[in-house]
Amino acid sequence: MQNFQVIEGRLSESYNHFSEFRFRNCICTDTRLMGVLAMRIIWEDPSDSQHTYQLLLHLDYSEYGIDELQEFEISPDSPQSGVSAEDAEESWRHIYQDLGGKLVELEPDVFVHLIYDAIDVARKNIMTGFDEYADFRSGALSRIRLMRDALSDAGLMKEDCSTANAIRAVIPEVLEAYEVIHYFIMRLADRDFDAAAFLSTIDRSELERSPIASFGIQSLMKNSIGTPADAASESDRFALETITMSDFKYYFFTSVIELSGGRRSVNPKVTSLYTGFSKPLSQTETAYALSTPEYITVYDIPDQVLSDFEIREIDYFRNVSPRVIDNGWFLPVYNKDNYHLRLPIYRINGDLSATALVSIPGELVVMSSRLFDANSVETSIENSYYGDKLILKGRYQVNEPVFQTLCKTTGAMFEDMISMPDDE
Repeated sequence: MQNFQVIEGRLSESYNHFSEFRFRNCICTDTRLMGVLAMRIIWEDPSDSQHTYQLLLHLDYSEYGIDELQEFEISPDSPQSGVSAEDAEESWRHIYQDLGGKLVELEPDVFVHLIYDAIDVARKNIMTGFDEYADFRSGALSRIRLMRDALSDAGLMKEDCSTANAIRAVIPEVLEAYEVIHYFIMRLADRDFDAAAFLSTIDRSELERSPIASFGIQSLMKNSIGTPADAASESDRFALETITMSDFKYYFFTSVIELSGGRRSVNPKVTSLYTGFSKPLSQTETAYALSTPEYITVYDIPDQVLSDFEIREIDYFRNVSPRVIDNGWFLPVYNKDNYHLRLPIYRINGDLSATALVSIPGELVVMSSRLFDANSVETSIENSYYGDKLILKGRYQVNEPVFQTLCKTTGAMFEDMISMPDDE
C-alpha cells in the first residue's frame, strides 16, 4: 500500500514561513512597566532584502497575553499580494503609537522570552475558563512556536534569558524615584507581580498579599505622592493616596512606601510598602477625586470641506491613525516619553497631549487637559491647509468628562452636551 504524507502549503497556518527568510531585527517599545509592549519582528529574503516577512505583536501582561498579532509578507516583485510596505507601516503605527516610550532593539532570546511570558499570563488568567478568542490565541501560539523553531535552527537562540533580564531590556535605562513608585503601584494593582518584583526587594509572596492587589486586576486611575509630615525633604519614605478601578468599581488606598534612596535617587528599589487604609469609593467620591479640566475647541466643518476632510493635513495629527467610534473618528495624540510618570501626581490619561473627534454631524472637536496643549493644537490648525476653511464655534473649559460622552453619543453635536458661553 502506498503511504501518503500531508505537506503544508504556504497558505496554511502550519506552514513555517520564517524558515524561508533570514532574521533581520526586532524592535520593541520600552514600555514593559506600563504592562504592555508593541513588538515588530522583521525577516528578510537572503537573496532580496526588500522581500520581507514581518510579525507585529501587541503584548499585554495583566490579562490577555498576545492580544494582537499581524503578519505581512512584502515583496516588491509580487504586487498582486495586495500588501505594501505602507500597509505594514500603518499597522505598526496603529499598534505602538499609543504606548509612548522609545523603541529598542532586542536579541532573539530576549524577545522570545517576553512573548512566552505574555502567553503564560493569558494561560493563567483566561485559558482556564471560557475564552471567546481561544482560536486566535491557539493560532498565535502556533505561529510563535514556528518562529522560535526557525530561530533555533538558525542558531540564534543562544541563551536562556531570565524574566528579570527580559524586563530590564524593555524599560527606560534611568528611572527617577517618582517613576519607580508610580510604576510599582501600577504593576501591583494590575497583579503583574513579575514587574512589581523587579522594582522592589519585597518578597513576591508578600506582594501577592498586598491589599492593593486584593480586588482583582485593576487599573491605576490616580496615584498621589507626598512625604509624611515628620519626614525631611530627602526622606526615603513617601505617603501615597491611590485610586484604582476594577470592573467599573473604584477603590481608595493610603499607604507609606520606602525606597532604597531619596526623591533625587536614580533607579531606586521599593524596600517596603504598608497600606493602612482601603475602601470602595462612591460615584460621587470618584467623580470628585478624578475630575480634571477639559479645554475644548469646537469647529464646524463646512459640507464642501467635509467630503474630502483629511485631519492628518494638520501637523499636530499627522502621525495619528483615526479610530472609528460611536460618533465619528477619534484621534489621540500621546506624549512620547511618558514624562507624566515623573510628576508627583499620576493620572491614567496623563500621557494624552490632546484628542480630536471628527463627529458624524460634521464638527471637529479638540480636547486637552492642559491649556498649553490646547493652544498648540489651535495654532497647528490655524497654520494648516484648513486654517481658513474651518469655522470656529467656540472655546470652553469644563470640569466634567463632556468630551468622552460626546464621543460615545452617536450623532451628537457639542451643543447637545453643554450650554456655555465661549471665552473669546
